[in-house]
Amino acid sequence: MDKSPRTIYFHTTAENTALAKYLKSHHGLTTSSAEFKSILAGENWGLEKRLKTIFSFDSKTGRWDKTKDWDETHVILNTNSSLTYFSDLKGTVRDDYGTDAFDLLEVKQQIALILVWAIVHESNHTLQDSEDPTIDAQIGEVYIKNYEEKDYSQMQSEQESNEAARQFFRLLSKHLPQEFDSKYWEMQASRQEQESKH
Repeated sequence: MDKSPRTIYFHTTAENTALAKYLKSHHGLTTSSAEFKSILAGENWGLEKRLKTIFSFDSKTGRWDKTKDWDETHVILNTNSSLTYFSDLKGTVRDDYGTDAFDLLEVKQQIALILVWAIVHESNHTLQDSEDPTIDAQIGEVYIKNYEEKDYSQMQSEQESNEAARQFFRLLSKHLPQEFDSKYWEMQASRQEQESKH
C-alpha cells in the first residue's frame, strides 16, 4: 500500500456515542476534518452538503476531488461485535480469507478478521484523492455537476477499496500458520468420513 501525504487519525465507535450513533450499521467511514467535527456535534450533512463543503467538482473527469480539509483525515471503525459478526461483510471476508481456514477460527478471531478487512478498506480511502458518489452527466466531453447519488456498489472509489482489502487477504491466506494446514486436512478427512456414512 502506498504512503498517504495526509495526517490520518483512527477512531472507534467505542470512543464516543456520537460516532456510534452516526455509523449505526456501517463498518467504517473515512472523513475529512470538518466532517468529523460535524459528526461529533451530532450533525448529518447528507450528500449535497458533503460535496459542497469538502470536495470540488472536476468537469473533465466527473469526479469530486478532495479539498485541503482532507489533509487531516479521520477513519472511524465500528467495533460493535454483534454487528460485525452477523453482517453481510462476514461472507465477503470468509471468501477472501478462505472458507475452510475462516471456519476453523474462533468467533472472536473471525470478528477480528472482519475488523481488519474494514481497516484495510478504509485505509485505502485515505490514499484516494477523489470520489465518484454521483451519477455521471455529460454534454459532449464535459461532465455536469449534479447531486444525484450513485448506487454505493457502483462507486469506483468503493470498488478500489474492496479490491485493496481482497488483495491483502489473498496475501494473508498464503502465509497462514502451519497449524492451519493440519487442521484443514483433518477437517477434510472428517467431512469425507461423514459423507461416506450417508
